[in-house]
Amino acid sequence: MDAREVRELLDDRPDLESALEDVRAVDRDTDTWTFDDVPLDSGSFGELVAADVVESVGDEYRLTDPEAVETALSGETISNDGAAEFSFSLPKVNRTAAASLFGLLVLTVVFRITAYGSVFRDRVVYPANDPYYYVYHVEQGLKNGWSLSNLPGGLETQEPLTILQMLLATELTGGLGPHNAVLALLPVAVAVVTALLLYLFVCEVTGDRRIALASVLVLAVSPIHVARTGVGFVDHHGFDYPWLIITAWGLTATFDLETLDVEWPTVRAIALLAIGVAGSILAWWAASLLLIPIAIAVVVGAALAVRDDEPFLSAGLATALGVGAGAAIIGLTHLLWSWHETVTVAVPVLLTAGILGVVGAAAAWRHFELPPWAFPTTGLGGIVVVAVLVSTLAPSVWTQVTGRLAGLFNNQGISETNSLFSGDTMGWLFLFGLLLLVSLPAIAWAAYRVYDGDQGWLAPTSYAVFLLGLGAVQLRYGGELAPFVALFAGVFVVGVAAWIDATEPIASEADGKRRELSIPDRSTAIRVGAVVVLVCGLSAIQAPIVASDLTIPEEQYDTAAFLDSYAEDAGHEYPQSYVFSPWSWNRMYNYHVNGEAGSYGYAQSNYRPFTLSETPDEAHQRYVRSDSYLVTEPIPGSSNITDAMMQSRLHDRYGSRGEEVTGLGHYRALYASPSGDYKAFRVVPGARIEGNADPETTVTLTTEVDIEGDEFTYERRATANADGNYNVKVAYPGEYELDGTPAESLTVSEAAVNNGETVQT
Repeated sequence: MDAREVRELLDDRPDLESALEDVRAVDRDTDTWTFDDVPLDSGSFGELVAADVVESVGDEYRLTDPEAVETALSGETISNDGAAEFSFSLPKVNRTAAASLFGLLVLTVVFRITAYGSVFRDRVVYPANDPYYYVYHVEQGLKNGWSLSNLPGGLETQEPLTILQMLLATELTGGLGPHNAVLALLPVAVAVVTALLLYLFVCEVTGDRRIALASVLVLAVSPIHVARTGVGFVDHHGFDYPWLIITAWGLTATFDLETLDVEWPTVRAIALLAIGVAGSILAWWAASLLLIPIAIAVVVGAALAVRDDEPFLSAGLATALGVGAGAAIIGLTHLLWSWHETVTVAVPVLLTAGILGVVGAAAAWRHFELPPWAFPTTGLGGIVVVAVLVSTLAPSVWTQVTGRLAGLFNNQGISETNSLFSGDTMGWLFLFGLLLLVSLPAIAWAAYRVYDGDQGWLAPTSYAVFLLGLGAVQLRYGGELAPFVALFAGVFVVGVAAWIDATEPIASEADGKRRELSIPDRSTAIRVGAVVVLVCGLSAIQAPIVASDLTIPEEQYDTAAFLDSYAEDAGHEYPQSYVFSPWSWNRMYNYHVNGEAGSYGYAQSNYRPFTLSETPDEAHQRYVRSDSYLVTEPIPGSSNITDAMMQSRLHDRYGSRGEEVTGLGHYRALYASPSGDYKAFRVVPGARIEGNADPETTVTLTTEVDIEGDEFTYERRATANADGNYNVKVAYPGEYELDGTPAESLTVSEAAVNNGETVQT
């Protein structure tokens, strides 16, 4: 509470001025004091506490802002002479809270660097597959130059702000280490920023530092958030979370406004919302979907205001101004640098118009005294009107929008497109532990408080409910859900701690929504610790496991490193050094072998059909790039893999013939990992062996092959025709033994295999 607000309180309640002077006199002499130390009756004292002039510190009290009280009582506040007053003061620092927050931020870092050794090897090995996409484009920008209107990879219409942050981070910290190390550590830094923003957001919602700290603790050990922001996981997801929290924070602040005076709280609320909206959309084009909770909150908030016959004008207009300012920022970047497509730029503009429509409808509803129960139909009606107008006036835009929405329900064979609540994956338990489960009653409690008129919980509840629904469609949105699960799990932790008398209950709106933090005694610390372990224990165990599951297995990386060394020694440059592999690791292989990780599209479309093909000649002509590398891995659930499939021919037999299955002549094995799970091949023209034998005679050719990690016998067969001629292709150089032909052996050179030469017996 600033000096002006204190003065306004005293102007409304002159009888409190002498009481506040008595409190000021006591507060000057001691840091904290009890109710018995001040000569006030309980009624006046209670009003000062409820007005946030006095705050509790454990079992004692103090002035919330002594300087503001001094200024208000001395008459030094700026008089309201018609000019707008604009002032703000920095919040007071609670040392206990600051120290606790610092410790939790350190914990956030610790959980996110558990995979440090798997990332920082002889080179930086980023986990999973997608990070290589962003690293590749950052490196292209550093190599070829970039500008705001010419971002690498044409990402102006995809994730311009995210790639810009990565580029700036690598360039501004270039003196601190190589760019790949900076990129690997960047997600951890983003996680710390996210945790700090979550703390401030929860303080805004609850006014309770205990809940805010508990929320940060929950986020620190949340498995899905640890995975998305762990060391090396350079993906857009982690960079989206700060903007999402800022948006929800700004929405909470605008809903808390009772007037639109040009003063710090108003400017702050609108600015937060504008920054959040603009940052979200500019960081990721699909974040347009994440603006829906704003629409939900506006419609519900307006409906409750109509029900309770309360004004919604200030909160609604402030929200519209925030979203509109964000839309203006997005539009400006579109005009200046061609960031995003027109349809993406239009979404926040339409949302602003929709909010203004709801505000106008709420005012009309109150003015004409229409039945409150019918008000929510304005939101549905508005959606229908917008849908009809867009589909009629801009059919191409409508097709684009509906296509993107339909993509939500299109399972592309990617694990992220499964439901968070799928019975097959149990993603909610694996990615959240018990956190999601314990957050549900807290969400229900908050929803009831919203229904009861406490709009301070409207924004976080809208986001939590919407993202739960989105996660039920695709678990990829579980990361966006994580901060809100952390908030409500934090509420649960404090609520349970209060239930067992380990701390004070969560404050109600009538209490001023404020609880101060103090150092607990030993007994209290043990009880609170037990609650924390109960709620967070499973997540703390699973978080390093989930992060480890994303790292590149040692044998898989060694396979990529071998191919990198082999390609360099052989002088193979891209595209001759392209690696054909399972699409889910294709960027990783190609980044380490040839530096090209821009797309896995070719592998996604062709690799699996190739490995499952039973017609070698067709598979080679249709799916394989000549003069490239090939990596095979076991196929999960491979009980239906037959001996005739390319997977068996290559991965199990290295192209050698088997029972009733012919051999292959275009795939030369180079490497096998110790377990045999990863095998690398070079696609070669193959040497063509021609010779003579008795008509209809089966000729068998065998040679012993010794590769890195394994040795085997390579065998091929051919049948002489009626003229006694036979021919067969072989993929390996060496000394071949012949059976069924006058010649007993022949030598095939390296050049013959690599150049497709013919060798006569």
